[in-house]
Amino acid sequence: MRGILISPAQIPLLILCEDPNPLLFDQTLAAWGACSPQALEGLSKEQISQGQIAGSLETQQPIQGLLVLSRREAGQIQADYPPALNPAAIESSSPAYAAERLTVQVTLQILKVRAGRSHLFHAASLGLPAHQQQGSADQPLPALALVAPSGTGKTTATRFLGQQLSYLSDETALIDPSSLLITPYPKPLSIIEDESQPKVQYNPADLGLLPAHPQESYRLEHLVILNRVKDQQVAPSCRRLDLASALFALILQTSGVQEMPQGLGELAALINRLGGAIEVTYSEISQTLPLFKDLLTGRLDLETRQDSYRFEPSSHYQQGLDRGERFYQRAAGSQGLEIGEDYLISSKGQLNRVSLIGWDIWSALSQPLGGRALYQVMKDLYGQVPHQDFKATLEAMEKAHLIESVYGLEG
Repeated sequence: MRGILISPAQIPLLILCEDPNPLLFDQTLAAWGACSPQALEGLSKEQISQGQIAGSLETQQPIQGLLVLSRREAGQIQADYPPALNPAAIESSSPAYAAERLTVQVTLQILKVRAGRSHLFHAASLGLPAHQQQGSADQPLPALALVAPSGTGKTTATRFLGQQLSYLSDETALIDPSSLLITPYPKPLSIIEDESQPKVQYNPADLGLLPAHPQESYRLEHLVILNRVKDQQVAPSCRRLDLASALFALILQTSGVQEMPQGLGELAALINRLGGAIEVTYSEISQTLPLFKDLLTGRLDLETRQDSYRFEPSSHYQQGLDRGERFYQRAAGSQGLEIGEDYLISSKGQLNRVSLIGWDIWSALSQPLGGRALYQVMKDLYGQVPHQDFKATLEAMEKAHLIESVYGLEG
């Protein structure tokens, strides 16, 4: 069998072509050209299972993922290879569909490895080319992440801006929480050419983009939220968002927040560290290049913003609740932020704005409380509280997965 060894975002992966279609192999090799692919011949299942791969990667790390292009059943493929390789089957009877699914699966493998250890944004990332950098050449180059939901112009923006700025990725920004260094992920661009067909996968260089040089490093300087106006012509403009608005714009475009015990707090800290998130409003991406260059070079006089907040992390509960009594507790993995008069709770990847009483209920549940004890806490805070209103608030919060009720099983 033939294979392709790649190391996107410094994570070694093996693409195994069980399907003998030479066109599929050649197109895959070409599409992933920006990730320095290595073509391998004569691979066997035994070699792959035992890690005996003929070829080497700069990282010298063991394979962390296996993606198999095959017409066999997924269950058969997963039974053939060790679970440690995270084998993923990609149905290959349609080369165009297989190419699209491969790009998705590679990204999922990367997110699986980096979740909980990095800030992960569904975003394009672009940097200032080295020849435009002023100052010390040994410093990381400035970069920005362009955040936007799928289908709102992010890939179009990348195709245009990436011909003038260094291309790091068009959909996944991987950021080290400490250094803010961005790990380049120069994946193929997924372009819609026919609404009824899979997206076509293009090597970035074939579209005229400028992939970052392997010896260059990039540091995140700005989190940019794209606001494309379609129904009228507007001149490009930018503004800082308040912290609560920035979180609502970013939370659905992040991965791994729930996997990090203080993920919501770390996201808020990142936004403040960057001086606040920036919303860029525009109609035509071709008009925005001067603005983005000014952002990257520091020539844009944009006031920074840092909003104070109080963070409440996820709670961990102990056994030993009274048998049979109903207790309330924070929903597993939920986290909260108090920002002035805004009270935000994240749960299951969603961000919710709650009332003051809702926040006080959730805050009080740093340890499980029975209904009567929790009601007494609210009476101590607010005086007489109508029991029906209290009960309705609990039900609404439980329905929104902000809190949950449990019954004691141990005496």
